[in-house]
Amino acid sequence: MGLLLIVLGSAVAGFAIGRWIGLLVPLGVWCGIAIFLVLNNGWYGAGWGDFGIAWNLIAAILSIVATAAAIGLRHAVHRPRPTTD
Repeated sequence: MGLLLIVLGSAVAGFAIGRWIGLLVPLGVWCGIAIFLVLNNGWYGAGWGDFGIAWNLIAAILSIVATAAAIGLRHAVHRPRPTTD
């Protein structure tokens, strides 16, 4: 459930920021999570299961894709309309 919240939060942040620099939000979040897990030797703890690390990688990729899609959606929605003179 927490991974889904990170994906949705990244998409909301991307739409709210509306600039391509907003892709740094999920990258920063996932770098922070990875650093935490490496420093605390958390990659191999209880509860990860056989597919645990892969779920984190899938969620990281999905959050970056969702952020890019939200930024693209904002650009499409807020596109200036052409004027005819």
